[in-house]
Amino acid sequence: AFARQVMQLHCREIALHLDEAANGADAKHCLANATPDVVWIDLDLPDMDGLDLVQWIKEQPHLQQARLILMAPVKRKPAAAMMGALRISAVLPKPISHRRFMQALADTNALPAAQELPPITKASRALRILVVDDNPINQRVAQLQLEKLGHSAALCDSGGQTMQLPLQDFDLILMDIQMPVMDGLTAVRRIRALETERNLPAAAIVMVSANALPEHLEASYAAGADAHVAKPVNPTTLFAAIERALTPKGSRAAA
Repeated sequence: AFARQVMQLHCREIALHLDEAANGADAKHCLANATPDVVWIDLDLPDMDGLDLVQWIKEQPHLQQARLILMAPVKRKPAAAMMGALRISAVLPKPISHRRFMQALADTNALPAAQELPPITKASRALRILVVDDNPINQRVAQLQLEKLGHSAALCDSGGQTMQLPLQDFDLILMDIQMPVMDGLTAVRRIRALETERNLPAAAIVMVSANALPEHLEASYAAGADAHVAKPVNPTTLFAAIERALTPKGSRAAA
C-alpha cells in the first residue's frame, strides 16, 4: 500500500494518470481489458511473484506494446538476460525516489511530452514570478533559469516577507520549502487562508525542496501548492512545473 501511495505522488507530480491494483490477481483483472502504455510491477506482490505477473503480461496479445517496469530492491534486480526474455523495459530501484522514477520513465521513452522539452525552450508568454528562498545563490540560479525561459523574477528572502507583498502582482510564486523563521509550507498555508478570507484569486505556487521524498510531495500539495520541483532544478523540470501550476485543475490529467 505504501509503494502505491508513493507512486501516486510521483505520477501526480508530472500529471501522469495511474490506475492501481493491490495484488497480482487484481492486476490481471484490471489488465484484461486495458492497453496501458506502461505497467509498473512490484517484485514482491502479496499473492504472487512479480516476475510471474510479468510472464502473464508477456503472454497477453493485447499487451504486447506495454512497457514493463519492475520495482525491486537494488540487490534483487534480475539479470539482463532474464529482463530481455521477459521484455522488462526498466527496473525502478527501491526505495523509490523521484529521480529514480523519472529515470525509469526515461529509460522506456515514456516521459510525458512536457518532460521532454529542451532545457531552454521559451515559454508561450512572459511571466512575472516571485522567487522565495533564503539562499542568495539559489535565488540567483532560479532567476537565471527563469530568464532563460523568458520570464522575469522578483526575489524575496523569507516566507514572512512574502505575506507583506502584493501577491496579485505576480503570475506565479516559486517557494522554497525549508527556510528559517517561516518555512515555505507555512507561508503557502497562510497565502491560501488569506485568499479565502479576502476572496482573492488563487496564486499559482510551485514548491521547491532539496529532494522529492514522498513526504515532501505530500506536504506540498496538502499545504496548497500546485506543483513541486526538486533540487537541483534545471530549466526543463522548472518549465514543466510552471506549466503544471498554471494549468486549470479541472483540465489536468487525473493521478
